[in-house]
Amino acid sequence: SKSILHRECPGLYTSHLFGFFSAFNPDVIDNFMLYKGSIPTRFGGRLSSIFDISTKMGNMEKFSARGGISPITMRLMAEGPIVKNKVSYIAGVRSTYSDWVLRYVKDPEIRNSNAYFGDIVLGFDAKINESNKLKLFGYYSQDRIKLSNNTKYQFKNKGASLSWLHAFKKKHDINISFVYSDYYFEEENSELTFAAYKRSYRLNHNQLNVDLGLRPFEDHNIKVGLNSVLYLLDRGEHLPLNTESTVTPIDFGNEKAIESAIYISDEWKISPLLSILGGLRYNLYTYLGPNSVYQYMPNSPLSASTTTDTLNFGNNESIKTYGGLDYRLSINYLLSPNISLKASYNRLHQYIFMLTNTIALSPTDTWKLADYNIKPMVGDQFSLGFYTNFGKNFEGSVEGYFKKVHNLVEYKDGADILTSKVVEWDVLQGNLDAYGIEFMIKKPFGKLNGWVNYSYSNSSVLVNNSITGENINFGQRYPSNYDHPHSVNLVANFKASRRLILSGNLIYATGRPITYPAAIYYLDGQKIFHYSNRNEYRIPDYFRIDLAVKIEGNLLSKKLAHGQFIFSVYNLTGRKNAYSVYFKSEEGQVIGYKMSIFGTQIFSLTYDFKLGSYDD
Repeated sequence: SKSILHRECPGLYTSHLFGFFSAFNPDVIDNFMLYKGSIPTRFGGRLSSIFDISTKMGNMEKFSARGGISPITMRLMAEGPIVKNKVSYIAGVRSTYSDWVLRYVKDPEIRNSNAYFGDIVLGFDAKINESNKLKLFGYYSQDRIKLSNNTKYQFKNKGASLSWLHAFKKKHDINISFVYSDYYFEEENSELTFAAYKRSYRLNHNQLNVDLGLRPFEDHNIKVGLNSVLYLLDRGEHLPLNTESTVTPIDFGNEKAIESAIYISDEWKISPLLSILGGLRYNLYTYLGPNSVYQYMPNSPLSASTTTDTLNFGNNESIKTYGGLDYRLSINYLLSPNISLKASYNRLHQYIFMLTNTIALSPTDTWKLADYNIKPMVGDQFSLGFYTNFGKNFEGSVEGYFKKVHNLVEYKDGADILTSKVVEWDVLQGNLDAYGIEFMIKKPFGKLNGWVNYSYSNSSVLVNNSITGENINFGQRYPSNYDHPHSVNLVANFKASRRLILSGNLIYATGRPITYPAAIYYLDGQKIFHYSNRNEYRIPDYFRIDLAVKIEGNLLSKKLAHGQFIFSVYNLTGRKNAYSVYFKSEEGQVIGYKMSIFGTQIFSLTYDFKLGSYDD
C-alpha cells in the first residue's frame, strides 16, 4: 500500500518550515525504508537515495484517535471502520500557530518573522475479498514563511493515489497504482527596493505503476513491472513585486515530458549464507511540445550569438528522445550468524533535476527537465558494507561508496541565475565524483537506547568541455553544492522509570560550500563584484542539540484514554546556525551577513493523547 509520500512525488518538499518539522505525519506512517546503496529495480529516475514510505491502513474493527497540542502546534489522527472488517478510513491533520511565540523573541529578525504550516491526509482501504484490496490516499500541505522583512515563501503540495492489489493463490500478486502530485512554490524578495521581485513555479507529476510479483520457486522472488510518468512543469514567472521595482516581467514558459520504463529483477537465495539480487530496467524519455528550441553552430558554446535556427513543435509532438538501461546487482553474504557483508552496483538515469543558486540571500532551487540541448544525467554507484550484531543488543555497520555522475548540470560563472529564460545559455554539463564512508552503532532495545553515526564524504565537480573550450572554475575541480565532509548524528533515549523517559539528539555537519565576493571593481563608474573560485568557502558548520522529557500518564491497561506530557527544548544552545550567508556593498565595502532560521532556544510543552487501551 504505497502512498504518494515516497518517490512518486518528486516535487514534495520533505520538511515544513525549513526542516523544523517533517513533511510526513508520523501518526499515519506505517513503515519507511531508505535505500542508499542497493536500490530496487522498481525504482528509477533518480541518482540519489530513495525514501519509500507506506501509510497505515485504517482500523477495520473499531474507532480510535490520537493527537497532541502544544503552544505552537496541534495534530489529530482518527481511524475506524466504515464497513466493519471491509472498509476503513484514516485521517490526520496538523497545523502550527507559532507566530505569537516569535513576537516574544528579543532578536528583531526572528521577532519580525512569520512561520505557518498545515497538512491534511485522508486514506480509505477496502478488502473486496481475500484476493483483492483497494487503497485511496490523499495529501495536502501548505507552508507560509516570512524571514525578517526581506523574504516571503509559500509552497504547497497536493497529491493522491489509487492502488489495487490482487493476489493469485497467495503465491503471486499484481499491484496497479495511479499517482498524482502537484508542487507549487512562490517567493517574494524585497531585500533591494529597486530589484524587489516575485518568483513562482509549479511541478505536476502523474504516474502509472504496474508491479507483478512472481514466486515460481521457493528460492526465487521475481518482480516484473512497468511505470510511466507524465511531467508537466510550469517554470513560472519573475515579476516586479511593487511599483517601485524596476524588474522586467519574465514568463519562463512550460515544459512537458513522459518517462516510461520496464523492469525485471530476481532475488535468488542460493544458500542460507548467500543471496543475490539482480535486475535490469530500461528507461525511455521523450521531451514533448508545444515548445520552441534552438539549434547552434557545431562544436560551439550554446549562446545567442551561435544560434543558427529555431525549431517549433506542436502539442505532444516529440522534440527529443533519450533512452538507457539501468543495471542493479547486490550480493549479501553471511560470514557468521552475526556478521554479514553486502556489496552492490547501480546504474541509474535521471531526467529531471534542480538548478541551485547558493549565493543569494535565500538559496532557491528550481526544477528543469532534460530537453533538446540538455542531456539527462547518468550515474554509477558502488557500495560495500559490513554489518554485525555484538553484545546483547548492539548493532554496528561500516559502509563505503563511490559514485560517478555524468552530465551534471551547473550554472556558468557569472550566469544570470534569477532571470535566465534560455537555460542552456547559462549552464554547462560536467562530471561529479563522490565517495564516502559511514560508521554506525545502534542499541535498539534496553533502558538506554539510541544510535550514533559518523560519516565522511567528498563530492566534487569537474566541468571542462574540451570541444567548445568552456569550463567552470578555470577547468579545475571544486566542491559540489551538497558537499558536507563531516557529519555526526546522535540520538539517545533513557527510560528512567515506567512513566519517565528522557531523550535527546545532537546534530553536527560541515557547512555547505559557497562562493563569496572577494573584491569590488569600478569600471566607468559602474560597481562590479569579483567573486572567489567556485565554492571556495563554506558557511559556518551546523550544530544543534534538542532535549525532551516525556511523562506518561496512568498506565492502566484498560482505560478510555491515555495521555502524556512532553517538555522539549529545540536548539538548546541557542546557536544561530546560518541558513545562508549573503553580502551587501556598503560605503565601498563588501559586508557579509548570516541569516539564521530559529536561531534561539524554542521551548514547548505538548500534551499527547490516544483513545483506547494502552497497548493499542
